[in-house]
Amino acid sequence: MRNWQELCKAGGDATSYDVFTPDVGEVAYLADEKAAHPTYTRGFIFHLEDDVPELIRRTYKEKNAARTLFVKGHVDYICQDGEILETVSRPCIEEMEPIGGTGDMITGTISGLIYP
Repeated sequence: MRNWQELCKAGGDATSYDVFTPDVGEVAYLADEKAAHPTYTRGFIFHLEDDVPELIRRTYKEKNAARTLFVKGHVDYICQDGEILETVSRPCIEEMEPIGGTGDMITGTISGLIYP
């Protein structure tokens, strides 16, 4: 397992959480109802990376998402309870895209904003 979101799916308790911040690859795993581990994600699901809204729909359908889902990528998707509320495509700073820990920073910011 690469991160706690994947552990939540494997344990069947993803819906017990408030915020997940997966990247597109991680949301592909969450969307694959048959994958018990990221290594076993079915190949066809990765072809859906160009259709992030479909991956998000599948993730919520399979109950593998927290209430708030912030999918990171060239376009970020902000979702709540299965609905895409907003997309963010700017600013796009290429140097920031591959840096680990971005999700932790986003999670902290989101948490501070949703809990007054």
